[in-house]
Amino acid sequence: MAEVPPPLPQPAGGDVDRVAPFLAIYWVEVFFAILIVCLRMWARHVIRNFGPDDWVMLFTLFMQIVLAGFVTRYALIGGTKHLYYLKPEEMTEILRWSYIFQCWGIMAVAPAKVSVGLLINRLIRPFYGWRYWVMWISLALMVILSVLDSIFTYVQCNPAEALWNKSITDAKCWDPSIQANISIAHGAYSVFCDGLLAFIPVTLLWKIQMPVKRRVGLSILLGLGLFAAVAGSIKTSKLAKLGARSDLTWEMYDLIIWAGTENFVVLFCGCIPPLKPLWDQLGGRGGSLLNSFHVSWRGTKITEDESLVSEQNHSLGALAGSKKSSMSVDNVYALPKRSV
Repeated sequence: MAEVPPPLPQPAGGDVDRVAPFLAIYWVEVFFAILIVCLRMWARHVIRNFGPDDWVMLFTLFMQIVLAGFVTRYALIGGTKHLYYLKPEEMTEILRWSYIFQCWGIMAVAPAKVSVGLLINRLIRPFYGWRYWVMWISLALMVILSVLDSIFTYVQCNPAEALWNKSITDAKCWDPSIQANISIAHGAYSVFCDGLLAFIPVTLLWKIQMPVKRRVGLSILLGLGLFAAVAGSIKTSKLAKLGARSDLTWEMYDLIIWAGTENFVVLFCGCIPPLKPLWDQLGGRGGSLLNSFHVSWRGTKITEDESLVSEQNHSLGALAGSKKSSMSVDNVYALPKRSV
């Protein structure tokens, strides 16, 4: 049976509402998420080359905006205050919204990672070998774990309404630590996927004979997912507070912020590599990180064409699992030829 929560002690700090910084963080992130995705779509329009990775990232942006809407509703009805100062009916409504956006936030992180995987597929094509299977099996498990974590969030109490309606005292509920441990495992695996998506393209780049400066630049550009891993690690470290069914609103403040930040960082970093045409259009030096290069694989011999714009529109071949293939970023990054 569900335990009747003990009376909450009066908080030492008084009736404090942290709504302003809470909403500021979320909506600033939404603003920059919209900006970076719009720039990505503009860059794709310039080269007339949209792909499934772009549409999945657009869906990720939709998920992020809806998540911000949910947490805004949660915050405006008192979700950033101590439970002690809330009326029973307010407490019920706030906790109900907290479980709504928890599930949405859990599901929102997976599409961005899938988009990054699809981008790697476009850059490394044909993409075979162990890297391909490790990446896609890992991403499939990420999606499955996200769905399961969302389901377990609701089924931990029967009826589920007992999670937010504390007047239901005859419900059967799991120990709160069970759901917390499930979420920690999901968060840790999410961090692993971020690291994996940064690691796979870098392992290919270091097989290519090119100037070290360019190799390092490309590795940094395609390894930005490590920032998402850092944000995910911080969020995961705070997931133990899911077991706090006492002053839940106050205890989950940092967790909610870092959950949204992790989603934002994955989205933002995943949109930076496709922006190379933007730098080219503006004449920026940043485009040099992804200046088009062409290499051929013949056994263990790799050669590089140092021209900035290839005369042909090659696919970016895979080093993994291919005896003879070609590589070029032109099919994803090159600007259309202009008439003189």
